[in-house]
Amino acid sequence: MRVAHRFGQRKTIAAPPSSYGLLSQHPLFSGLQEPARKAFVAQGSLVRIPKYSLLFHQGDEITAAYLILEGLVKLYRDLRDSDRTLGFLYKGDMVGLDAAFAPDGHTYSAQALGFVTVCAFPREAILSLVQTAPEFGPSLLRDSARQMDEALTEQDRLSSQSANGRIAGKILALAEKFGRADSEGGVVLQLKITQREMASMAGTNRESVCKALLVFKREGSIDIQDKLIVIKNKSKLASWP
Repeated sequence: MRVAHRFGQRKTIAAPPSSYGLLSQHPLFSGLQEPARKAFVAQGSLVRIPKYSLLFHQGDEITAAYLILEGLVKLYRDLRDSDRTLGFLYKGDMVGLDAAFAPDGHTYSAQALGFVTVCAFPREAILSLVQTAPEFGPSLLRDSARQMDEALTEQDRLSSQSANGRIAGKILALAEKFGRADSEGGVVLQLKITQREMASMAGTNRESVCKALLVFKREGSIDIQDKLIVIKNKSKLASWP
């Protein structure tokens, strides 16, 4: 699979004005002084990622971090015989911020699930910010540690739950970020995730996801409309062990 972006000698397009606003809302950057944020954004460049292309592959040398301006990015880890979906990022999220603390390369892969537009910041800009903004380095280190703790906690939780419980939990988690209330009091998951991707996130197989969705639908927890999951009863869905 082709990697869509690498920093090099080619001419780049300057970061659009919207980048500053989105960056200012990001928890890691909101506390920076305005001149530091502006100087950082000035080092970014606009990059358009074709559908299904990789921003980077697991093990690649870290060259940049990316602020997502439009589109959806899937994070996954390559296992020996399969891929493990870690999650999804959307507008305003950043991917690749481990640039400062992962000298051995990216620990996961990032793929555009549609046409994605990002503001790409070279690794050197992040390292420079760590050195020049005393408050940024510790915050980035804490955020990296938090992500690792969450990953370990998630592994423990997955190992103690039933397959249906894991799948239900993933649906609820995705709804927190990609859900929209409908006119009937339900929540529409505005993300066309495949059963294989859901299985990868929940640590199970596609057949188990298919069976679980049928069970959830029969019990009235969810419905499927236009290939989108609609959560009808959060409490019932959350009660699966």
